[in-house]
Order: sequence, then C-alpha cells, then structure tokens
Amino acid sequence: MLDRKAREIQLDVIRGVAIVLAMGWHLNGGDMTFAASDVWLTPGRIIGWAGVDLFFVLSGFLVGGLVVREVSATRGFDYRRFLIRRAFRLWPVLYVYLAVQVVLTDRPWTGFVPQVLLHVQNYFETPLHHLWSLAVEEQFYLLIGLSLPFLARLRLGAGHVLAGLVAVILATWLLRPLVALAGADPISIQIQTQYRLDGLALGVALALLSQRFPEIYARLARPRLAHFAAALAAFAALFWLTDDLSRSCFGYTLAALGSGLAILAVHGSRHRFFASPAARLLAILGLYSYPMYVWHNGIGNRITPQLAAFAGITSPDLVVIAKYALSIVLAIAIGLAIEQPFMRLRDRLFARPGPLPARPSGPASPDPAHPLAAVRAGDRS
Repeated sequence: MLDRKAREIQLDVIRGVAIVLAMGWHLNGGDMTFAASDVWLTPGRIIGWAGVDLFFVLSGFLVGGLVVREVSATRGFDYRRFLIRRAFRLWPVLYVYLAVQVVLTDRPWTGFVPQVLLHVQNYFETPLHHLWSLAVEEQFYLLIGLSLPFLARLRLGAGHVLAGLVAVILATWLLRPLVALAGADPISIQIQTQYRLDGLALGVALALLSQRFPEIYARLARPRLAHFAAALAAFAALFWLTDDLSRSCFGYTLAALGSGLAILAVHGSRHRFFASPAARLLAILGLYSYPMYVWHNGIGNRITPQLAAFAGITSPDLVVIAKYALSIVLAIAIGLAIEQPFMRLRDRLFARPGPLPARPSGPASPDPAHPLAAVRAGDRS
C-alpha cells in the first residue's frame, strides 16, 4: 500500500506518468482494429521515449537531494553506505529478471549478463535494449556520490556547484546537436551517458536549489500553473520531433526541460487533484515503477502474446490491453515479493545518518510544501 506518511504523492504521480509513457513506447506496436485504440495509444507510440527523461530528472532531484542533504547535515558523506543502499534498491529486481532471461529464453547469457552486471549496457548493447537507462543511472550514482562530496571538501560554495551543474546542462545541450550533425549514431546519442547528463544534472540542480537556496527555489516554483502549461507545451512539441536528427538536436533537450518544469509544478503542491482517484492510481504505478520498468518488456512482449495465443485471443486491441494489465499486475507482485523486502532490510542494516539540519525559519511542524520535505517524504531512492 502507498504510505502517505513516508512518501510525497506528487512525485509518485510523476513516476506514474513516466512509467506509463515508457510502457507505451515498448508495448504499443502493431495495427489496432478500432480507431479508439489508436487514439489512446498514440502518446506512447510517439513520445513514450520521453518517460525516461522524466525518470532522469526525478532521479537527479531525489538522489542528488539525498547526497546534498547528507553532506549538509554531517559535513561528510558515507560513500560505501550510499552504494550499498543503491544496490539493495536496484539489484534484486534486476538480477532476478536476468536469471529468468537466462533460464527461460534462448539468448546466450554471455550476450547480456556481463554487460548488465557491470552496468555498461549503454555502451555494449544487449538484446535487453530497454535496460540502457539503468546503466546511465548507475553511472550517475557513481559520479554524483564522488563529485558532490569532493566539491564540498574543496569548500566550494553551493553557488559554484550550481554554476557547474548549469555548465554541464548547457554543454550537453550543445554536444548533442554537434555530434548529430556530424553524423553520430542516433542510438548512441540516445543511450550513452555523456549525451544524457543534462536531465540528471537538472534534477540535481533543482535539489541543490531547494535545500541550499530555499527562498530562491520557493520563488522559482511559485507560478505552478505557468510551469505546468510550459511542461505540457514542451511535451506537446515532441509530437513533431519524430525523426532521429530532430530528436537528437532538440527532442531530448525539450524533454529534460519539460520534466524539470513538471517537477517545479507539482513538487509540494496541495492541489486537489492529488487527492483524486486518478492521482492515487498514478501514484500506485509510480510506487512500483522500478519493477514495472525492468520487467514490462519481457512480460508484455514475450509472455503476453504467448498467453493470448494459447487462450485464442486474436484481437490486437485486447492483446495490447492484456500487455499493460499483465505487466502492471506482475510488476506489483514482484515489487511486493522482492523489491520492498530488500528495501526494508536495507533500511534496517544501513540506515541513513541523523536528522536534517534545522530549518532556518517557519513553523516547527512539517510543511509538505517546504523544499526539504520532498527529500524526506519522497525518498524511495
């Protein structure tokens, strides 16, 4: 169940939107019988790839926020505990998936297991194509866990670190069109870490602003409706960026910008939408988004068509609905059986350091709209 005391539903809604987009990108192939099916499948078919960008910015916001929080609270950073907690968070679901692939498919394990174990599948491609983004995230964890504490030891101010993050974002935005116009492989631009650092760095920058410059962050986040409209406009523009060149030059940049604006729009919001059934449904999907992401391709595109054929289901509309339904149900089961027990064990064995630094002002009771509340309430990273 969704624990509202330990989570921020607004960020889980973002996760839910991200996983729906990602699933739409992978599960929506083929022609449908009914026009209505094509209508609801269209966003995933055309811009579903942008779900990964939402995940990247959100991951930078949450994981970067955890690092900033610990450095601020303790003047140090336990890198070993950080990596162990990452491993408890990600490896059990992933490694069970790899074991199933080894046992139940005809793919030679040497073609994907070593790459995934070393988290380099975005440079040495495997048949499990959708796992490239996990390699980017793992490499990001290594980078941020080393760089932010190192910069803190150099006594660089938060403003200097923020300027460095902005430089990384702008450099990535410039690098992609340069290499794309020079003829670089569009798949490499999509999946290799050096071309995807902007979304992660943007998330870290927002986290740094929220914790070290809370007044500036509060002013920046205040026009929520404008941010939401701009985020929608950015994602809507992606419908016209469908070829590889335009996506490499502009699409990933717009997706990162839209994702950052979406987080500004919803983070800490008390809008009544977040008490609605639709928000709760998206939040539940967000709660189980990690096992859903790892497993949905295998469940949806390998297991479901075989079950449908065995059951005599030939309608492509019903098959695609079954892909979504089975992927969601089994991913929730995997989350309950594997992911959550390991996370509870992680929290018992490798608890985080002490409390957050005292808030400079404001009421003593927790304020869900306060910037620091997101790291505390939204942590499932």
